[in-house]
Amino acid sequence: MKAILIICVFSILASGCKKILGSDGTYSIKGKMLRDCSGAPFAIYNLRLHHQGGPITYDSRDWTTTTDLDGNFVFSNIPIKYNGAFRMLDDEGKTWWLEGGILIINKDIIDIGTFYGEQKIFTVAKFTVDNSKFLPTDTLYIGTTGDFNYYYPIPSSVVVNYSSEITRPGPSSGNSKGLGLIWGRNKKDFDSARNNTNLGYHLLYSKIGICTQPDTSFLNIP
Repeated sequence: MKAILIICVFSILASGCKKILGSDGTYSIKGKMLRDCSGAPFAIYNLRLHHQGGPITYDSRDWTTTTDLDGNFVFSNIPIKYNGAFRMLDDEGKTWWLEGGILIINKDIIDIGTFYGEQKIFTVAKFTVDNSKFLPTDTLYIGTTGDFNYYYPIPSSVVVNYSSEITRPGPSSGNSKGLGLIWGRNKKDFDSARNNTNLGYHLLYSKIGICTQPDTSFLNIP
């Protein structure tokens, strides 16, 4: 199974690497592997970090490591020149955990966070609604791309809870800008926003919690 994540790529000139990274111009990448929201670790699990070579990058190279009993892992002694496209996968190459760049900012050890075999995302949002801007015939729809609730007559405030299962292996989604919540003045308006989330129409973002309920987000409509 493949889980693809594009993390921001930031290159550092090799001429200055000894000043900002390890004394020998290398760095390490660490993280944690969990099976699911139970917190059970991928213990003694073999991982491979692959740098993808190419015509304008350095040669391909691999680093290997094994998680400890708590699922922690570290790839050590990576030369700073290898800071572009990486893949992290199991030693058999069957499960891809990461593909993309890794942000490197003045640190000897780069923490790329927690990875889950499966994870659940939660969000709680309180909407304050200016119902004076709605027509008497309007019905307020609020939801995600996969689920929604509706309210009539239009309330002055409403609290919503949503959750989402991610069953593919990959990094924690906790660093994203949140879960997109969509609203509409009626079902047609809501569907238009839901089918065109790339336009940001009636789209608001609520804080998420990975495997736990987050703090409430406070949002306004319209």
